[in-house]
Amino acid sequence: MVWCGVVWYGRDAALQQTNGRIASVAWPNVPYSVGGWANWSDAQKDRVYLGVHEADGAIYLAGEHLSNLTGWQEGAILSADRAIAAIASRIKT
Repeated sequence: MVWCGVVWYGRDAALQQTNGRIASVAWPNVPYSVGGWANWSDAQKDRVYLGVHEADGAIYLAGEHLSNLTGWQEGAILSADRAIAAIASRIKT
């Protein structure tokens, strides 16, 4: 297997080492991708992050990138739970 934490030798070498079965991808090496998950800086959290949790009319955003656990399924679930609670609260009023 080729893991992101292991030295990445490139796609061709990884395919050869794993008999054509790549188990993981080094996202920074994928064109037009800077990584596998969001990483909010303190400045971004103050300026943008908190605002994206607010509904824009009937549009609610959810996903791991909108949680404190970026890159993890639990973060996605917590974010979805927050959005669902906000929608439910809106419906009740």
